[in-house]
Amino acid sequence: MPVCWVTDRLGVSSIFALAPGDFFVVNVAVSMLDVPDDETADPKIIQQRVAVGVAALKDGARVVTLCAMGASRSVVVAALILTAAEGMPFADALERVRRAVPQAAPHPGFLQACGVVERGEVLPVP
Repeated sequence: MPVCWVTDRLGVSSIFALAPGDFFVVNVAVSMLDVPDDETADPKIIQQRVAVGVAALKDGARVVTLCAMGASRSVVVAALILTAAEGMPFADALERVRRAVPQAAPHPGFLQACGVVERGEVLPVP
């Protein structure tokens, strides 16, 4: 899968699908490869990665979130970045990412670790 652009400056991809040429259009890569894709993920690390993405967008950079499959962690982090950068509700941001990323399949445990799911409902992110 190539980079799936959610906005003109925010994309999602699998680390294994990036082509060498992709790095010419990407300024900042937010990698989630070292974060488990389940409820054991450390929320502080997730928040740090989101902050990096938000700061880069505010500086005018092109940002791509990455994970192994480009379907769960990178999708959720892209939605969290949109939530923080554009002030939209998380559910709307996640839907926007899902429209751009056909293979999007966030792991329920990872959503829980991010603090956005409780009893099956998506909660707003502060």
